[in-house]
Amino acid sequence: MALLDENNELVQIFKLMGHPIRLSIIRLLKDEEFLNVGSIVDALELPQATVSQQLAKLKAGNIVTAQRDGTKVRYSLTNEHVVHIIETLNNEDYEG
Repeated sequence: MALLDENNELVQIFKLMGHPIRLSIIRLLKDEEFLNVGSIVDALELPQATVSQQLAKLKAGNIVTAQRDGTKVRYSLTNEHVVHIIETLNNEDYEG
């Protein structure tokens, strides 16, 4: 049963990563310890509402966490499976 539970977790991760905006956010967060919404908006050149909506989905999926820093909220990656997947995708041996 543990394998099935792990597979279910991975399926949910892949579903969340399957959206181009969410994948872009994840890749940005992989390179930074923390980013606020404004920084992500600037990097992706997307409306704040769009970024916030996708961050909420990533947070609900336990891929990112949010920490209040004064008036801003800082987001960071928290799921080690996601970090490993992104590291694998960024590997220079990948020829996709």
